[in-house]
Amino acid sequence: MKNKKDFLLYYQKEYKMILDRKVDELKKEYYKKLKVIILEQVMYFIVFVLLIILFGDNSILTLLLIFLLMILFGFTLFINYKLLDNQKKDISYQINIVIYQDILSFLTNDYLYEENTQLAIEDFNKMGLFNLDILNYEGCNFTGVNIDNKRFLYCDVLLYTTREKILQDKYYDESDDILYITNYHYDEEIPIFKGLYYEMNISKKNKDYVYLIPNNFNDKFINKNIYHYISFKGNKIELENIAFNEKYQVYSFNELKSRYLLSLTLMEKINELDKLVSNKKYYVFKKDGRVGIFINDFTIDNLLKKENNWQKGISEKYLGDFFNKISYLLRINEILDEK
Repeated sequence: MKNKKDFLLYYQKEYKMILDRKVDELKKEYYKKLKVIILEQVMYFIVFVLLIILFGDNSILTLLLIFLLMILFGFTLFINYKLLDNQKKDISYQINIVIYQDILSFLTNDYLYEENTQLAIEDFNKMGLFNLDILNYEGCNFTGVNIDNKRFLYCDVLLYTTREKILQDKYYDESDDILYITNYHYDEEIPIFKGLYYEMNISKKNKDYVYLIPNNFNDKFINKNIYHYISFKGNKIELENIAFNEKYQVYSFNELKSRYLLSLTLMEKINELDKLVSNKKYYVFKKDGRVGIFINDFTIDNLLKKENNWQKGISEKYLGDFFNKISYLLRINEILDEK
């Protein structure tokens, strides 16, 4: 697979010109809106000054009018500032989507990216890790990739439950000497898992489900309730690799087959993957060779929302870091597929 050095060489030769042209188009829209806002504020200021000149006495009415105009001027200035700030973030987001897709195009001609699409709930449920009967599921940034005839997909995932909350509003009526209490009911979202779902196939076929669940104090302490929402089945299996047992709990109904699947080579590959992407992960090895990896606190959305300082130009370092994060995802398939 092409690496960061190849991409930066491509950037210097061709891509810089292509990206700069796309950024310039968005810049024109931003500065056009900025000019309109500046013109509006100048007009407000001129009207403000003229009113002071025309009604420049010291009457209470005039002072009140000036005060109200000052509030109006400050309010419009604040609103316009927020509008511009939101537009800057939106432009940064749009540029990052362009960069994301251009990096995918550089790495492969066979990919699909749909920003507002999630993995079908039926396919997600088939991995059998989280219990979707009691969890709500949302997803976005669906990406399917084919590199060297190896197909895999990933998308952002949010799994959450809700609980009813009650907000009380109290009002005391002195005339009737009565305390009125109104209860407002609303649902509070409780996130259980937020991260990336990654699905691929490995050459080594499995005969039964095997689950790897993170096994350390921090995971249990921070997500002590997550086990209530995991629906995997099987018996806990102790492997001969003590270090691996300390990292992951292994569950399966077939101890012999799970030991065959989790060979020393595959465990080394999982350790290599953990070094590449340090976020905690849940692994599901299915019977047909499919593997589902749930990577906690890692999303494409966070990557796309990172501000890129487009007004001063997209730096080579920013592009290199962006490329690394995407190539790490695409290398998961390369690392984990044991021949």
